[in-house]
Amino acid sequence: MQTITMYLRAASVKGTLVDEWNQQVSSLPALTRGMRAELVLKLVDTNGEPLDGLGAYGAWDFAVANDWDTTTTPQLRVAGGITVEGNSVRVPLTETNTEELIAALGTNESATFGCELAGFETGET
Repeated sequence: MQTITMYLRAASVKGTLVDEWNQQVSSLPALTRGMRAELVLKLVDTNGEPLDGLGAYGAWDFAVANDWDTTTTPQLRVAGGITVEGNSVRVPLTETNTEELIAALGTNESATFGCELAGFETGET
């Protein structure tokens, strides 16, 4: 299984991909359609320090989509099996050959998608 580790500066609603030294990165990680992967998001603050307090969230939702339209189905979605350890959020990407992803790729060899991670406190939906 492929492991993709990303540092995410989560200082506001919109996160920024950074390297381990908190410098913004321009290259995006690649995910291969049909290949199982684990996405490891290491959340950091504006100073690059590990974000704490993630244990307060009892449920997580992760989506990969080519639009931000809530009425359409995302290309990939994970609502179960997401775990947290320290400042790392581990997202199992086990279904990477969805009909939605196939349709979005069409005959293209690759495409760029956006990601959304949401944490919900216990009792919140």
